[in-house]
Amino acid sequence: QDAATYASWGVEYVKMDWCNVVIDDVKLDPHVAFKNMSLALDKTGKKIWLNSCEGGIMKPWIWMHEYANSWRTGHDHHDNWDTTSDIIEINANLGVYAGPGGWNDPDFLMTGGEGCDPPVDFAHCPGQTDIEYRTEFSMWC
Repeated sequence: QDAATYASWGVEYVKMDWCNVVIDDVKLDPHVAFKNMSLALDKTGKKIWLNSCEGGIMKPWIWMHEYANSWRTGHDHHDNWDTTSDIIEINANLGVYAGPGGWNDPDFLMTGGEGCDPPVDFAHCPGQTDIEYRTEFSMWC
């Protein structure tokens, strides 16, 4: 039903998050959930890009190809060098899993963010130097 609604709205990109996956004390199976959404989107007849987001915990670069067009490879990216450099390290050897039809997703670019406007948790968003932003942009490309 959700997939048909997205298609009727003209949606071209769906990000399926994998958080809060325990319902009534039952842990959902990501393979089943992503497969079901993938099949439902295909059934609409529309080309809708499916991005899986489970934080790289279950190594989606190995098994997600048959369900999604892209998959998050790690944790959330914040506007600081610690998370930027960590995500670069996580993705350093994952290029072999990416290619036409399936792509690694290191999360959103923060380049040029120059920190955050209040009210935010500045521990997660202090900003980066120009060199750090250039490095981030280069690595995401």
